[in-house]
Amino acid sequence: LERLTREDLINKNMELDFPILPLSIAVISSPGAAGYDDFMNHIKNNPYGYNFNTELFQAIMQGENAEASIIGAFEKCRERHYLFDLIVIIRGGGGEADLHCFDSYKIGKLIAEMPLPVISGIGHQRDRTVVDEVAHTSVKTPTAAAGLIIQAVREFHLRVREYETRLIRSSGEILENNRFKLHTLSAEMDKLVTRCLAMEDVKLNHMKQALSYCRKLLHYQREKIDRLRDMTHALVKNSTKENLFALDYLQDLIKKHFKSYMQNHKNLLTNRQTNIGHLNPANVLKRGYSITYRDNMLVKDIQNVSPGDIIKTVLYRGTIRSNITEVKEDGEEKTTDI
Repeated sequence: LERLTREDLINKNMELDFPILPLSIAVISSPGAAGYDDFMNHIKNNPYGYNFNTELFQAIMQGENAEASIIGAFEKCRERHYLFDLIVIIRGGGGEADLHCFDSYKIGKLIAEMPLPVISGIGHQRDRTVVDEVAHTSVKTPTAAAGLIIQAVREFHLRVREYETRLIRSSGEILENNRFKLHTLSAEMDKLVTRCLAMEDVKLNHMKQALSYCRKLLHYQREKIDRLRDMTHALVKNSTKENLFALDYLQDLIKKHFKSYMQNHKNLLTNRQTNIGHLNPANVLKRGYSITYRDNMLVKDIQNVSPGDIIKTVLYRGTIRSNITEVKEDGEEKTTDI
């Protein structure tokens, strides 16, 4: 115990939370031990009808090989700890001299480091062993160990029933409150629906009146459109006759004016052709006029020529080349060698 205390292992298993619903139990015991039979009988025939799942991990509970056998059983439990809620180590019968294996440091250390709570019920009344000190809970007998487990399940069951009762009571209160609220809301809804229906009836009547007015207006507009259509047909018919008469008159008038217009322009064109013919250089030369060039440039003024220049005079028939010897202004003589 002193060594386990120095290593802070005495209370390590006690610090684990005891399961609130311990229904799956790993049992370390000898299958022929009276204590094991007492434990199983009490568990299976519990007065509340709870169904427990137990699995026996066999071990020698006394003698020289007991320590190694118990250690082996605990190691198997640790390998499969995820299948169980807690571990129970029990024995029954035998003298106190057979308890020395439960004072083993190795077993105590193994129990302290187990991942599940361990219940010790090794069936002795006076002395406490190392197993009792390091176990999560220690009881005097296997039957007491079974009773402890059954009581834990019973307490959970009672809490569940209490919660169930509270839930039923709360649900009843909530239902009653909601029933009253629902009744109130239903009455208010009836009033609201009645008021809304009355308002909708008024709107519907207004819409019916408006629809009746629209129908009358539509009938009036249709009659108006029919009258306008008849008037339009009549106007189009009369207008068509008048337009045809006017079109014939305009056609005759256009023909007359076009004929006169074409004759006038024909005469004008003839006069212009005659005038153009008179202005033809050949006709001008024929009337006795001539054209004078100096260096292929038309001579219009005596300023364009000088003595010594050679000029070319174009007549109606023939060309004269002259050498200018003297130039005089208007009224003066001009001498030219031909």
